[in-house]
Amino acid sequence: MSATDFRNWLDATIEIIPSIHDGIVAVHFNLYEDTEDKWSVECIGTSSFDPDDEDWACDEVFTSRESPYQWQESTTWDQILEEKIHQLKDYLKTGRSA
Repeated sequence: MSATDFRNWLDATIEIIPSIHDGIVAVHFNLYEDTEDKWSVECIGTSSFDPDDEDWACDEVFTSRESPYQWQESTTWDQILEEKIHQLKDYLKTGRSA
């Protein structure tokens, strides 16, 4: 899947996230390998953020767990992580809901 597919998924996901007034103060992205060469990203909206607490993302108010962004790609974890970091940073600069 392409960077455009990821951007479209992110646009659609953000549209259904409750507003900051509904208790979301931070957003977290979970990246994981489902099975061989299959990857997923889910978006989490949380009611707290604490840079000193590794579990802050557990205070979920919203999750896209039922409709994660999924694709198949044969590469390393580090490469996938760098790719998604780059795409998220690009989205924060130029995305529809940046």
